[in-house]
Amino acid sequence: MKKAYRTEILLNEKQQQKVHQTIGVCRYVYNLYLTTAQTHYKDTGKHLSGYDFSKWLNRVHTKQTDF
Repeated sequence: MKKAYRTEILLNEKQQQKVHQTIGVCRYVYNLYLTTAQTHYKDTGKHLSGYDFSKWLNRVHTKQTDF
């Protein structure tokens, strides 16, 4: 027999805002990866791995944008 549990999380206004911000940033980074990976593939014919994208994203933060 399988059991299921239902859980409800009650957040205050500040916590709700933080959750929405976090989800928004995740969605933005995911879409940025898709766009960057497609562009990279069209330019080079090679796949852009998640690890390489992570390194690229960290360099963008420090203004070093080369692959």
